Amino acid sequence: MDPREMAAILECPHCGGDLALEELRCKSPACGRPFRSLLGIPDLRIPQAAAVDYEQDWTIAYSLAEAYPSSSFQDLVEHLWQARVRQKMVSRGFADMRIGQILRASLKHAQDLEDTGWLGQLVPRDVRTRVLDLGCGPGAFLLAASRHFGGAFGIDISIAWLLICQKRLEAEGIQALLVCACAERLPFRRDSFDLVMAFDALEHVADRDRTVGEAHRVARPGGFIACTTPNRFSPSAEAHHQIWGVGLLPRAWMSGYVRWRTGEECRFTYLFSIFGVRRLFARHVAGGCRVVVPDLWSEDIEHFSPAKRVAGHLYNLVIRVRLFRAALVFVAPFFRVIARKDPDAL
Repeated sequence: MDPREMAAILECPHCGGDLALEELRCKSPACGRPFRSLLGIPDLRIPQAAAVDYEQDWTIAYSLAEAYPSSSFQDLVEHLWQARVRQKMVSRGFADMRIGQILRASLKHAQDLEDTGWLGQLVPRDVRTRVLDLGCGPGAFLLAASRHFGGAFGIDISIAWLLICQKRLEAEGIQALLVCACAERLPFRRDSFDLVMAFDALEHVADRDRTVGEAHRVARPGGFIACTTPNRFSPSAEAHHQIWGVGLLPRAWMSGYVRWRTGEECRFTYLFSIFGVRRLFARHVAGGCRVVVPDLWSEDIEHFSPAKRVAGHLYNLVIRVRLFRAALVFVAPFFRVIARKDPDAL
């Protein structure tokens, strides 16, 4: 990416000052913070509680960097999940499920961005200058979005995932600016993006209010903020740990219940109800947000168990009836949340 464009859009996440990209430090005399990088990806995270341990993440990232020259994108994905299984962060079954979803996701996002897709209809073609993906992970959305926007930008709290994302984009000949950063303190200037996107990321941040506030800050006037997030009160199994009944419990009990059932931690999984997500956006976006209940993606349904596959097809039939869709918004598996920044915002 053009260094001048990078300098024009990036800022210090601590003080908002200019960054000296060659030295990777803040130019502000009052701040002057230096930052590290790995394989050209700057680490602009701020110290805070987070869903990943920064140093543990760097250890995994260094092992990926060593394998990087001789590895494919799929090799690196498998390498990362093997490391998480060895550290008992996830089970092997969960890792296999996520790898399958990762490999299918680019097709789904390509459909989202078609003229008839929900994102393709959201942002007109003549204003697709820049898009930002919060929690870009392995880069499935950036892969699709780079063909629709003039500039594609991605952040993630994990530099290990960003190395994998970079490998994927390199293999496809796609340029995008990747930055390791916190969604709660974005290292971008105000009014920079036509679309700020977050797929299944909002429920994992440490500070949800600050995240939405930051997304609103960096969106241009008239630009859009869109996200997907699981529904707390869905009767289906909880999406991250695949166990039933988590969202029906008081929040204070959820972590202990997941630990008892699976041995896993869920400190950074905050499930939203439709009421909670509306309140969150209303605090930061004039006009609040629109919550949409989408169909389940047909490609995902084909990878369900036989009984769940039947339920998935039945759900898609029922959800297309307007009366049922209005009722099911309270118990749908997940939401799409869409908000627009006031075109007259200063």
